[in-house]
Amino acid sequence: MIPKTPGEKLRIIFRNALRRGYVRNASLDPVGSAGVHVILEAAEVVIVRIDSRFGGCYWLSDRRVLREAEDRIRELFPYDALRSAHWMFRDLRERMSKMQSSYEVTTLKSTFFDRIEIDLELGTTVMEGLGSAYPPTLSFLCWLVRRPPT
Repeated sequence: MIPKTPGEKLRIIFRNALRRGYVRNASLDPVGSAGVHVILEAAEVVIVRIDSRFGGCYWLSDRRVLREAEDRIRELFPYDALRSAHWMFRDLRERMSKMQSSYEVTTLKSTFFDRIEIDLELGTTVMEGLGSAYPPTLSFLCWLVRRPPT
């Protein structure tokens, strides 16, 4: 099956990652909190919940990413605003080339391994503390960037 919508692709990527045991801090088709249901648009469906290692969680719907932290829920970004997604940092290679030792590179990678920097129409945002859910999340975001317009 070739996914036609972000919701279908998101479900496929996370179902495979969860089935293989690669992801331990995400759930598919989660029961949303009361706050999430208040912020959802008409007919919007929450597909994945990712528990951040820094507390709180990310809710990935068929339309956008929401961030819940400290009993507050806000939209992080709608998928249509996404321009590019980068593992750790947009300028990761440049940062690493300026480092003096392999220890510095190792420290950078072990500190920020589960961070995704996201370029949007009107700026940049970050998803941090994704834990083992960062590979399928990054894969999904990159698919969104490359997908043909609908």
